[in-house]
Amino acid sequence: MDDFYKNPEIAEQIRKDFLRTQINVVNEIAHAIEVNDITAAQLLAHTLKGAAGLLGEAALAELAQKTEAALKEGRGAAEWMGELEWELEKVINKIRQMHEEEPPEETFEFDRDKAKEIFDNLATLLESKRGAAVDLLDDVVLIPYTEELVRKIEDFDFEMALETLQNLRKTLEI
Repeated sequence: MDDFYKNPEIAEQIRKDFLRTQINVVNEIAHAIEVNDITAAQLLAHTLKGAAGLLGEAALAELAQKTEAALKEGRGAAEWMGELEWELEKVINKIRQMHEEEPPEETFEFDRDKAKEIFDNLATLLESKRGAAVDLLDDVVLIPYTEELVRKIEDFDFEMALETLQNLRKTLEI
């Protein structure tokens, strides 16, 4: 990964963007297949292929390409999904380890109790698939790392938003 850009700030931004945009991509592909939106599944696999290639993660890019090709050919992607998920997790863990080795760039100060209350209310609304979850977005955006969660709620993808919320709880230790 580090060989890709000589500029460490650019390389770091690419890694951060990858985490932000690709962390749940395998679940998103599976969901798209489940609802028979093969075009969306292909696009997600294609995007992952490019993002992995940009990071220099050839194994992940190759698996994403095989998944995309299988979907285009109408073969389905079941044969690649487990391996794709495993390889994605390896890349994510590698990026996270790199972040642990570096001193934190910035510290977010936020009220954990208030964030927990917001997340609890949001989880209830997402579990019941209620559009009222959108009403909490003004509060949610004040909590760090919620960009992807907000996007999923705005798209009314409550199932994926709930999964993202659960991951955020772990990340933020809420």
